[in-house]
Amino acid sequence: MSYKTSNAEGPVDFINTYDLEPMAQQVIPKAAFGYIASGAEDTFTLRENIRAFNHKL
Repeated sequence: MSYKTSNAEGPVDFINTYDLEPMAQQVIPKAAFGYIASGAEDTFTLRENIRAFNHKL
């Protein structure tokens, strides 16, 4: 399976990952977004990734 890369550029206005998620959903293929946005088993890694990303903001 191959995915087309995006060449979209421009400022992204968001406050946290929850604001960013709907924007990402518009440009990422449905199957890929479902895989990325869901957490496996206990969702530990997903929670830690969100925590780390928000810490950088």
